[in-house]
Amino acid sequence: MNRNPFGVQNPEHVDSEYIARNFVEVLTDFPRLKEHGNTFVHGARGTGKSMLLRSLEPRVMILQDKAQKLRDLPFVAVHVPLRTADFGAPEFNRYKGYAVNAIGEHLLVMHVVLRVAQLLNSFREEISEVSATSFRRRFEELFDIAGGSIVEEPSPEPLHAKSPFWWVAHICERNIFEVRQFLVRQPFRSAEPDYVGALAGF
Repeated sequence: MNRNPFGVQNPEHVDSEYIARNFVEVLTDFPRLKEHGNTFVHGARGTGKSMLLRSLEPRVMILQDKAQKLRDLPFVAVHVPLRTADFGAPEFNRYKGYAVNAIGEHLLVMHVVLRVAQLLNSFREEISEVSATSFRRRFEELFDIAGGSIVEEPSPEPLHAKSPFWWVAHICERNIFEVRQFLVRQPFRSAEPDYVGALAGF
């Protein structure tokens, strides 16, 4: 199949091989992204901001022969896209004050942990079982302290028997969906129940 060389490819939807093959470091300020500290990347839509950020992902850097293994990289970059659909949805606009800020912060934390867990899961062969299990247990401990509950669905194979990183990502994804469902369904209720889910923070 021939791919149109002039076709528009959304950096959020292409794989690491595409990024490694097509990204060219032409910006003189590119090294600043690798420095410790906060950096704003500003530019019009389509100017390559997402491509720039995704070029720092571990899999891309390994494909570009900047390292052989995850442990050889100078840093581990995690790309966490925050779309309007996730945080600019109409259900957020119905709430004001501390409650929506607390729930919004929790959702942001869950999105970040989801992406970190997915990244680590893609490198699970390079990470010891002891470290992976420690990661999962620490997540479960903090999630419990934040008021979250982990319910394992019936399955022929216990879900927690899968990769610890996969398990953490699964919990985060499920929790994001549950919180969004709570917000979406509020207008259909005759009385507003208290939010009793997790409230993780930074």
